[in-house]
Amino acid sequence: MLAAGLLFAAIGGRQLTEMADQIARRPAESILATVIAWIGLPIVAFLILLTVIGIPIALAVFIVALPALGFVGYLVSGTALGALLQRRTGGPAEPRHPYVAALVGLLVLQVIGFVPVIGALAIFLAGLFGGGVVASRFWRGWRGERATRPAPAAVA
Repeated sequence: MLAAGLLFAAIGGRQLTEMADQIARRPAESILATVIAWIGLPIVAFLILLTVIGIPIALAVFIVALPALGFVGYLVSGTALGALLQRRTGGPAEPRHPYVAALVGLLVLQVIGFVPVIGALAIFLAGLFGGGVVASRFWRGWRGERATRPAPAAVA
């Protein structure tokens, strides 16, 4: 998990940072995207499953797309947690490649995962919520919208 987070930070650092920032900057949109992605996508896939031609597509959604969305969502949630911890300790707010944020956040989530019931719930919710943010980012990118980022604060 840590290696996947570092690889994502290396290859898609800007996108990972934007998605992690979306959790803090637009929580209502993130929650709405989570509900739509995790309820709407399975419903649409089930409806597609009812047609003969749509069976392979629906199976691909259930077997590949939803688990991948949860996995990448977990990486995004871990990076968001790491960025929050990094800001609290006075670290840099927006690195180009969020290696430290991804490593620290995912490590914290992995340690929390060892707590019997609470850990499993935390990991599940991190994947669920992060997956909604990933789906929201994918939707905005598909529609051609560019991510809007606030201008960096001037250093005195």
